[in-house]
Amino acid sequence: GLQADVDVLERMTDEPGDSDRILTEAAPAVFHASWALLVDRLEPSVVCHTDLAPELRPRDLSLLGDLATARAGELPAGWFDGWGQTMLAVAPFRGHRSIVLGRNGGPEFRRSEVARLRHLAALAEAH
Repeated sequence: GLQADVDVLERMTDEPGDSDRILTEAAPAVFHASWALLVDRLEPSVVCHTDLAPELRPRDLSLLGDLATARAGELPAGWFDGWGQTMLAVAPFRGHRSIVLGRNGGPEFRRSEVARLRHLAALAEAH
């Protein structure tokens, strides 16, 4: 965990204008997740996503629940057409964006993982 966090932080420092995108693209490997989304809560819209992320339209984003609070959660099977049970981790950036991680079928995200994600999101905003 720690080395992966440091590697992502170094990449964010090297490209400060793209730090939120860098974190989103790296997050599945860093957190052993299936996919990640970067969401603009104000629009609402998906700013960027990893390959295995669901193709959510703006009206579908409400299915993910509260995106303004760092948290772990669970979406039941069928939450989105063709999707099974999904575990979530959410961390807002200081602005109006949030990163959402998904694990298809589990395991649940631990509090320590949500804390790490929240910390990396805060560092991304600082760059």
